[in-house]
Amino acid sequence: MTNRLGVARIFQWVGLNSRPAPHRQRGFLYRQRILLAVDGRRIDSARYRVTAIGEIDLSSTQELVDECERALRLPIATLELDLSGVSFLDSTGIRCLVDCRRRCSTLGVSLEVDSGPAADRALMLVGLGFPSIGSRRSSNGA
Repeated sequence: MTNRLGVARIFQWVGLNSRPAPHRQRGFLYRQRILLAVDGRRIDSARYRVTAIGEIDLSSTQELVDECERALRLPIATLELDLSGVSFLDSTGIRCLVDCRRRCSTLGVSLEVDSGPAADRALMLVGLGFPSIGSRRSSNGA
């Protein structure tokens, strides 16, 4: 099964028993889904879009940081972060967004964020505002 980014859902089998007895090696198993899928694409010569789907937390933030850094190495005028598929955003994810905004302003690149309900709520709780792609889309009728 694949998500809208075309990234295959990868499952990892993990045993529930931390130290199973030698005679009970089979134990119980459960599936753990990879928490975040990140994809970056150039929209046109001046715009680059980074799309994230899943949960942005301590264990998955580095993927988003790496993709944003990759985008900022290109000659672009605008970096778009599509967080509409994000279901959870914690303090490390917020820190990633703040660092990305700081890096964009240093390089003279404008940052636009399209955030879904989970990201909106987290950003509202800490009092951060980002220029929104969603409001620009609705005014253009797209």
